[in-house]
Amino acid sequence: MLKNSQKLKINKEHINQIKQSWSSQYGDSYQEGLHFLIEHLPAISKSVEEIVDEIIANKPVQQIIGEWPFYDGTYVINENVLIPRPETEVMIDHIVNNIKSCKNVLDLGTGSGCIAIELSKIYPSACVHAVDRSVQALEVAKKNNHQTPNKVKLYQSDWFSNIEQKFDLIVSNPPYVAHEIATDKSLTHEPNIALYAKNKGMSDIDHIIGKAKFFLEQAGYLYIEHGQDQKNKVQKLMRKNGFREIETHKDFSGKERFSFAML
Repeated sequence: MLKNSQKLKINKEHINQIKQSWSSQYGDSYQEGLHFLIEHLPAISKSVEEIVDEIIANKPVQQIIGEWPFYDGTYVINENVLIPRPETEVMIDHIVNNIKSCKNVLDLGTGSGCIAIELSKIYPSACVHAVDRSVQALEVAKKNNHQTPNKVKLYQSDWFSNIEQKFDLIVSNPPYVAHEIATDKSLTHEPNIALYAKNKGMSDIDHIIGKAKFFLEQAGYLYIEHGQDQKNKVQKLMRKNGFREIETHKDFSGKERFSFAML
């Protein structure tokens, strides 16, 4: 690893090395990722050898670069947090377009902090809290908190375990991939704790929906991201726990990606 103050000096030989490694790993199937990597090479504090090793190890390009754009920000990421994805941006858009103001916001399982930090920009007078059970994830979120003047309050909590107040808005992108189908090789460099859940991917979603009613103000909103095949189960849990005005919305690719409801 190069020192933080040192950036990689790029020449044609370096680019050819990286292209060859990329081609041996992906062939012609992922040229977009190669273009992203080459574009960001001048800002990467790694040697060419380290970059090549990470390509061979099938490390995601976002982690090789070390940061990734999300909504109106750019977020430091590593193997301790999920890579911010455009599917989640759709949920942010819906919140912006439907909730005009908030006093208190809670992001459960914040990871890199991207959801909470973007909401802190959107609602500059709100008090935004963000929790994660992972200390390593919170360290990443702290690095990203600099980009908002409305600093997010970050602290460790296993979902609601250390929460002591009520909120106008609770939002979460929890683990929802079923352990039984944990075979996606593209996810091997992201933290299992943030990806996989028991009970066919529903255990954490079930817990959050069941507890959220105790931490929401009356007429407060719960937004939760989930798998495309989990809509019916999520809506059933919301109804069972006293939520109303329940809706599910699709992401950019037309998959049912998040549900929201009012208490």
